[in-house]
Formats: sequence, C-alpha cells, structure tokens
Amino acid sequence: MLEALNGIDIPFQIFITAKPVDLDGYIAQLEALKEDANTKRKRLLEQYIKTASRKAASGKALERNFYIICSMIKDKKAGEAVLFEKAREIASNITSAALSSNVCDEQDLRELYFTFAHPVQSAVERSPLDNIKLPPIYREGV
Repeated sequence: MLEALNGIDIPFQIFITAKPVDLDGYIAQLEALKEDANTKRKRLLEQYIKTASRKAASGKALERNFYIICSMIKDKKAGEAVLFEKAREIASNITSAALSSNVCDEQDLRELYFTFAHPVQSAVERSPLDNIKLPPIYREGV
C-alpha cells in the first residue's frame, strides 16, 4: 500500500469516512438458521447473534472507506484528462496491493456526500437518486 501512495506524483489528500453498519439483516439471517440447527450449532449461532447484537448496540460496527483526493493540474483543459488517467493508475496500484479500489463516479460521490452529511441515516438508507449533475470540485492555487 505504501508503494502505491509513494508513487503518486501529484498533490493529494486522504479522506476517511466511517458509517454505522446495519446488522439487523445479518442477525435475522442467523435467527432463521438457528431454527433448523442442531443443539451444538444452535449454541454457536446464539453466540454469533449476541456478538452481533452487542456490536450493533454499541455503535462499533463501522464501515470505513478511504478516499484519495487528487488536486487538479494547473492546465485545466489538459489537466482533467491527465487527472483521470492518474486516478486510474492509482486505483490500479492499490488493487495490485490486494485492496479494493476504484475511481469514483457521480453516484459514488453522491454516496460520499450523503454519508458525510447524514452519517447515521446512511447506515440504513442509500443516498437519494436524482438527475442533478454534480459539479467538479476545483480548488484554485493548488
């Protein structure tokens, strides 16, 4: 992973989000499995259910996402194409380090904005879908 980050030759920042994970579906699935299980398996499933319930109640069941935010190159016309190429290269390098990565599209950015603005609600609901095109984020003087 460090090799992938060290290879980035444009300005970047790392942004980390954490949102609660809804474990209700997982717990319900374990409950359903418990009904048809033998005694030994039933006890094991009960332990899993208790552990998942404690995690959910404590708020410690979190999904963490890491974002690498790259700055635009000075020449905006040529810079956007170069920036997307660099983003694809970074994602490829991270994937080759056995981690999941992709270049964010508009829906991914919408999910990120929703998670950032509504962290608790984002655990049980996806971001609203609409046809509003998100503007590119430019920062002058970088």
